Amino acid sequence: NIKVLIDMKEVVFLNSGSIGTLLSGNSMIKKVGGKVVLYNTSDYLDNLFKITKLNLAFDIHKDKDDAERTVLN
Repeated sequence: NIKVLIDMKEVVFLNSGSIGTLLSGNSMIKKVGGKVVLYNTSDYLDNLFKITKLNLAFDIHKDKDDAERTVLN
């Protein structure tokens, strides 16, 4: 049961390659019953994920505590 928390605090830009890497990793982990959670996303990233509908593919939370509660359930 793999649980991955990714802190996005220092991320100021995502290109197609980095988005592809996130999607690929997310897919591989979900296939084995794991979970990927992104947290500390900026307004820019929140908007990017909404526009591209990637917010439907990723579990996104504003802070680490909320993200940790999610993976523990």
